[in-house]
Amino acid sequence: MSDIRGIDPFGEHRDIVVDNTGSVYTTGRVFKSEVIQIPGIPSSGTYASGDAFGTQFAIQGVPTHGTIATVVYIDHANDGLTKDLVFFSAPFTGTADNAAFNVTDDELRNIVGVVRISTFYNFSANQIGQGTPALYYSTRPEFLGTLYGQFVTRGADSFASAAKPQFFFTVVD
Repeated sequence: MSDIRGIDPFGEHRDIVVDNTGSVYTTGRVFKSEVIQIPGIPSSGTYASGDAFGTQFAIQGVPTHGTIATVVYIDHANDGLTKDLVFFSAPFTGTADNAAFNVTDDELRNIVGVVRISTFYNFSANQIGQGTPALYYSTRPEFLGTLYGQFVTRGADSFASAAKPQFFFTVVD
């Protein structure tokens, strides 16, 4: 049986890691976005389920392809209401904040997928919501390294808060 080894960037031989069945174990790189404030959220507002929550945004500098592993929603208003984060691979006509979320049939062709954030962890004065979608994406060549998105609320948000909601996400490529 041969000894499987790899050569690192310095020319040194290194053992290759295997799992408990003897298969080669590989891992991808992990990208974590910056904490992003959801744009277009006013200081106070009342929403209905299905309304756009904030305005459309672009996230630049993401890996050109990968799997969105986790999205964390930072809920300063302590509402704990389900949110959907709709990702696209190309710009789309965003829906105005607090209006029924609406995209065209043509825009749906560029959808990457939807991340439902429905698991919340309450920390007394605030909370975080988390979605773990395992959502694969690939950015388009003309918009390389950019994802587009908009939040949709699935509750009846009613808040008055100076602290705007934020989010971040991780990608494994």
